[in-house]
Amino acid sequence: WLAAMEKPPHLRAIAPTMSTSAPYDTEQLGGSLRLDHLTSWLGLTALEWVQRRAAAGDPVDGAVVAEVVQLLTTPEVPLRRWPLSTILDFEGFPGRLRDIFAGKVATVADYRLGEVGVPTFSVGGWYDVFSFGTIELHRAMRAQDPVAG
Repeated sequence: WLAAMEKPPHLRAIAPTMSTSAPYDTEQLGGSLRLDHLTSWLGLTALEWVQRRAAAGDPVDGAVVAEVVQLLTTPEVPLRRWPLSTILDFEGFPGRLRDIFAGKVATVADYRLGEVGVPTFSVGGWYDVFSFGTIELHRAMRAQDPVAG
């Protein structure tokens, strides 16, 4: 969705799969934070951050790598540590929980569906943790052009 809103010249269609609808998911969950989703996203983001730092020749602390690996492989261990805002709380890491909890980092994408100018093929199913959002995004896109085939 977000890439289509940027209107790259060679993009002809999108097939979003298991995509959150952001505001619709918040509505469905009553605004509650999905800690399971957040921590898996955080771990994968941190892993990419560590890899980029290493590729750039920046020093990478072994303790940081160990904590990232632990969050990805045995998340129940760091999730028992309080306060949760200390999980992956590394200087320079853009996804620190304390910043997310304080509202300093956007956690909901700004979907401007009116700017999506290519056909979409929405994919979802019983396995989709974002099934509500997938359906609501499809409905919202259909409302943009109710005559489309």
